[in-house]
Amino acid sequence: MAGRMRDITVAVAALALLGTTSAHASGPGSEAPWYLDQFGGDAADLKRLYDGNLGIVMARAPRPQLYIAWRLLHGQAVGQAAGDALSTPCCDPPWRWTYAPRDNVGVDGWLKTRKTIPGVAEIGFLSTDRDGANYATVVNCFDEAFDTASATLKDRAAKYGAGSPEVRAWVDAQDGVFQACHDAEAKLPAPLANAPGWLKADRAYQEAAFALYQGDNTDAAIRFADIAKDKGSPWRPLAPYLRTRALVRSALYEKTGDTFNGARAAVADLAKAPAGAFGQGEARKMRRLLDFRERPKALMADLDKELAHKAASPDIAVSFRDYSSLYDKGIASPDAMDWIATVRARPDRTAMDAAEEAESSADAVVKLQKKTESDALAHARSRWTASRDPAWLIAALSLADPDTPGAADLAAAAGKVGRDSPAWLSTQYHLTRLTLGVADAGATRARLDAILQRTDLSVSDRNVLTAQRAQVAADAGDFVRFSLRKRLCADSDEKSGCVRGFWQADAVQPGGVYDKAGWEGTQGFGEDARAVIDRLPLKDRIALSRDARLPAPLRLDVALTSYARAVALGDHASVDSLAADLEKLLPQMAEDWKRVRTTTVGPDKRFYEFFVLAKVPGIRIDLVEYTRPEGTVAQFQSSWTDWIIPAKGKPVAPDPPALAQYQSGGVIEYDAKDDATDLTCLGECGVGVAPLRLPDFVRAAQGQAKAERGYFVRIKANYSDDAPPPPPAGSVAVWDEMLAYAAANPKNAQVPEALYWLVRVGRFGGSHNHSGRRAFQLLHKTYPTSPWTKRSPYFYD
Repeated sequence: MAGRMRDITVAVAALALLGTTSAHASGPGSEAPWYLDQFGGDAADLKRLYDGNLGIVMARAPRPQLYIAWRLLHGQAVGQAAGDALSTPCCDPPWRWTYAPRDNVGVDGWLKTRKTIPGVAEIGFLSTDRDGANYATVVNCFDEAFDTASATLKDRAAKYGAGSPEVRAWVDAQDGVFQACHDAEAKLPAPLANAPGWLKADRAYQEAAFALYQGDNTDAAIRFADIAKDKGSPWRPLAPYLRTRALVRSALYEKTGDTFNGARAAVADLAKAPAGAFGQGEARKMRRLLDFRERPKALMADLDKELAHKAASPDIAVSFRDYSSLYDKGIASPDAMDWIATVRARPDRTAMDAAEEAESSADAVVKLQKKTESDALAHARSRWTASRDPAWLIAALSLADPDTPGAADLAAAAGKVGRDSPAWLSTQYHLTRLTLGVADAGATRARLDAILQRTDLSVSDRNVLTAQRAQVAADAGDFVRFSLRKRLCADSDEKSGCVRGFWQADAVQPGGVYDKAGWEGTQGFGEDARAVIDRLPLKDRIALSRDARLPAPLRLDVALTSYARAVALGDHASVDSLAADLEKLLPQMAEDWKRVRTTTVGPDKRFYEFFVLAKVPGIRIDLVEYTRPEGTVAQFQSSWTDWIIPAKGKPVAPDPPALAQYQSGGVIEYDAKDDATDLTCLGECGVGVAPLRLPDFVRAAQGQAKAERGYFVRIKANYSDDAPPPPPAGSVAVWDEMLAYAAANPKNAQVPEALYWLVRVGRFGGSHNHSGRRAFQLLHKTYPTSPWTKRSPYFYD
C-alpha cells in the first residue's frame, strides 16, 4: 500500500518522501558529554526553554535548536509545539519515534501480520531505503505504508479467509510492492485469473504504489487518476492526493517547465477540493517544495517574512529546514542563519575537501578550521560592534580564548548585560570563563554563588556553572560541595523526555564514574573535579575519600587510587589507614584489606600490598585511567598496568595526565595541550577554551603533590607488537617482586592465589617480562593439587 495518513498532521513523512535529499546520517556534533546535553536536556528543561527561559547557548547544538536560541534572543516566542518540532530532526513526525510497541507498527508490524497467512515464505528483514549518492541511503517507503498494508491484510483475511487463494495473491502482490522500496529490479507477480472485484481494486492500487516506489511517477499519476474515477474502489478518497504526490515527484526529478506546471495545477486542485479531502492539508507544503526547486529566491523571501513573526507557525520545523537548506545553497544569508553559522564556526565540506586535496595533508583541515574560527570571531565582533545585538556578543564570546586580543573588552561587555536579558546566563558563563585565571577568586565565588541560587537553571547549565565554581573553591570542603555533577538523560528518551536519541547522537556515557553502577547512577565527579583530585597530594586525597558528603562509590574511587599512590610511595602508614577504610568501601575484599593493615612492615606486608594490585586490575594512581571494581572479585577483571616503583631517592618526575584525557565527552583532540582544553563546558559552549584553574588551596599544595608524583610511573598495558618502554634505572617491577617472594615463601597460604592472579595479568595486558608464563609454571610445579592451579589450565603471554 502506498500509505494512508491517520490524520493530516502526520503527513510530514509523505513530504519527506517527495524530497530526494532525505537520507540517514549520524547526528551533529560529537559524543554527547555525560552531564551536559547540547540537545536541551530532559522534558522539564526543554519546557522551560520553549517557554522562553534561555540558558547558556551551546554552540555545538544542532541548527534548529540554535534557531530556538536566536528566536528567544530576539523576543520571538517558541512554545511547546514549535519546540518539539524543532527538536526532532526534520522531517520525521514524532509518531515515528514514539510509536510503541515497535513490533506492531511499520515494517515490523507488517512482517508480523504477514506471518498470519498460511504458506507465505518467511521474510526476516525488509529495507525501506534506496541507495543514494555519496554512500547515503534515501528513504523510499515510510511506516504509514506498512501500517496501511497490515490493516488491509487483516481486513481482507477476516472477510475472505486467511488461507484463500485471493488473500495469498494479495500478499504476493504486496511483497512485490515492498520489494520496490529498495530494489530497482523488483517486479509484481501476474494477477490472479478470474479475480473478484475487491482484489482487482486492491491490485490497481498496488500497481500504482509499485510505480510510485519504482520512480515511474508519470505512470503512477495516471494510475491514481484512474482510481480516483472508480466509484467502487475503496482507495478512491486517497487517489487525488497520491496522484498529486506522484506529479510533484515527477517535477522534482525531471525539472522541466511542463512537469512543474502539471504539478502546480494538481496541487491547486487538491487545495480547492471539498473541505476534509484526504491530504488537502499537504497542498501548501507541496507547493512550497516546488518553490524550493523552481523559485528558491522567492521562497527564501517568503520564509524570511514567515520566520520573522513573533509567534511560531505550526510547521516551523519544515520552514526552518527549507530556510537552512536555501542558505546552504547560497540563495541568501539572513541574520539568523549567519549567526548560527558563525557560532558553530565550521568549514563547509566542500572547502575541507578542497583543502585536503590542495595540500594532501590532514594539517590542511586543521589550518582551515583555525582560519574559519578566526574569521568567525572577526565577523561576530564586527556584527556586535555595529548592532549591539546580544546574540552577536554571545557569538564573539564563544569564539574567544582568555588570551585572545580584545577578550577583556568582550568580558567587560558581557558584564554589562542586564539580568532581564535572555542573553544574561550565556554572557555570565563566558565572563567567568574569560576571567577565571586572573579575576579575584572571592569575587568570582560570590557572583557564581548568586547565580547558582536560582531555581530555574537547567541541569546542563547548573553543571557548567558548578564546574566553574569548583575551580575557585576556598578550601577542600568548599571544593567537595561543587565537585559533583548531576547526570543527564540517564533514563531512556521516552521516560526522560530527552531528544538526544532523535539526532542519533552517541548517547553512551562513561561507566564507573557515577554514584551507582551502570545506568543507575545519578551523579558523579565532573571532569574538572577529577583532574583537580588527581593533582592533590596524598594526604588531601585521603581526607577527600572520607568526606561523607560524597557518595560511597566515589569515595571508593578516591580511596583505591590513593591506596595505589601510598603503595608506590612506600607510605605504609597511609596504606594501613586506607586499608581500614576499604574494608567497608570494598567489603568483597575485607580479608585482604585486614591482612594488609595487620601485617608488620616487611616483605610479607609488601607482598600483601602488591597482592591487592594484582587482584583489582582497574586500580591506577589517577582517576582518569582507573576502573571501579564492581560486583564479585571475579567480575573485577579488566586490563592491568605494569606496576613499576622507582627506587627511593630516584624520582622520575612524570607529568600528570594531560587534561584532554579527562575530557571524555565533548569536542577535543585526545593529544591536545592543557591550555587548549575545556573541562567546564567540554567544548559544547563554543570553540573558546577554558583552561583548568586549580583552586588556590590546591595550588598551594603543588610542591608536595609534584614531589609525590615523581614516584608514580604510568605505564599502559602493551597492546601492540612494540616493546614497552624500559623501566627507570633501579626501579622495581611489582610482578617480578611478587614472583620472587612466591618462590621464596612456598608455605604462605596466599601464594597460590597470588600466582593465579599473576597468570590472569597476561590476559588483559600489563604482564612484565613474561610474568604470566613464569607464574603459571611456578604454580603448576609447586602446587599441582591447589584449586588455584586447576583454575589456571593455561597462561597468557
